[in-house]
Amino acid sequence: CRPVNKFVAGFMGSPSMNFLEGELINTDGEFFVEGEGFSLKTDPALTASLTNLLQASSSIHVGFRPSAFSTESIPDSNPISLPVLVTEYCGSQSIIVSEINGQRISIEIDSEFLPKQGENITFYLKYTDIYLFDSKTEKAVYSNA
Repeated sequence: CRPVNKFVAGFMGSPSMNFLEGELINTDGEFFVEGEGFSLKTDPALTASLTNLLQASSSIHVGFRPSAFSTESIPDSNPISLPVLVTEYCGSQSIIVSEINGQRISIEIDSEFLPKQGENITFYLKYTDIYLFDSKTEKAVYSNA
């Protein structure tokens, strides 16, 4: 399901989507969203859309669903090391509360892997599981193809 804007994305799913503010950076034709405590490579399919957006502004919102995190390294993904603040066992799934630069984020993982509070865990986010929203209009950024 592809939300049309940040407002809609915030309502879809439970727990709700995580959002961070960042700057869109073009490094040799590859786009990254960078902010305090994170740098995420974007989906290469968005290159044309991001090139157009970058001409107007470099400020962008990045979103990712709590269920998008993996504890195993996967191709075409961003590694991101996060502290475990709280874990909540919910049956087959567990919710981890973490933070990036003081902003709380939720991570949904299989309950077979349950880290301890205070641990730093490296998670992986696939490029295609990262949603981008224009910071001025809050409209979702998708491939023009």
